[in-house]
Amino acid sequence: MKNLRIILIASVCIFSVILIAWVKEGYRLSGYDTKAQMEAAEIGGFSDKDTFLAAKKVEISTAEEWERFLADMQKAGFGEPEDFLTARKLGISTLNEWTDFNSSMAKAGFENPKDYKEFRGSSFQSRTEFYEARRLGASNRIQLLGKLADEKFQDIEIGSDEFIGFCSMYIAKAYEIIKQKYGNNESANQALGILTIMMFRYGGNLATFTGNSDQGKELAAWMDMGEKSAVASFEDELNNIQKTGSVSGSFKKCMENSPAVPNQIMKRL
Repeated sequence: MKNLRIILIASVCIFSVILIAWVKEGYRLSGYDTKAQMEAAEIGGFSDKDTFLAAKKVEISTAEEWERFLADMQKAGFGEPEDFLTARKLGISTLNEWTDFNSSMAKAGFENPKDYKEFRGSSFQSRTEFYEARRLGASNRIQLLGKLADEKFQDIEIGSDEFIGFCSMYIAKAYEIIKQKYGNNESANQALGILTIMMFRYGGNLATFTGNSDQGKELAAWMDMGEKSAVASFEDELNNIQKTGSVSGSFKKCMENSPAVPNQIMKRL
């Protein structure tokens, strides 16, 4: 009897220790990683850790939502919850649409479905253009081409043929924009007068260009960039001038560094 009492007492002690351990760290004995994880699963109505984590991975916090999600996923023909979630966020409702989307995304060189969806709704013509626009903060292709031109223009030597070509087209386009937007407004006429002088200076220097065909192509490329820059940014320059009276960027660089009219042209006047 004495031994039996000892065994019973020992058993009670062991049970008490186990009970205390379970109360203190029951989540470990239930397979959860943390107590907070176990409590979140219980609050959400999940029966086990794996189901809880699978639901959490696709941003679902309750067992009821998870059941509805799985039913919708099965109806749409998807096999992977993460694919189904991504597709739904992009407005894609069937597996066939998702398969076609992924195929065209791969051909275009994209890896991120959200980026590719945005690209398809934009005016950009390639993956490279899309990510260059993001780097430069351009929201459309016109802005992108202008910002790329401005970026290259910053490294061009002032007074060089490339500088002259860029600025001559920028100023000409600026003149055109003001004339179309403001007509015969007095302030506009003053601005047009200043730009006319600038066009004469830049155009005069451009007219004296003598170079081979390769240099001519290079100059033409810079002239094209100057026009793109003006189309993308001169409206903003006008708004800034009206608000603060100041200019910035490529327009400022062209205005502050205009060349003198070449002597051979001055002699003809």
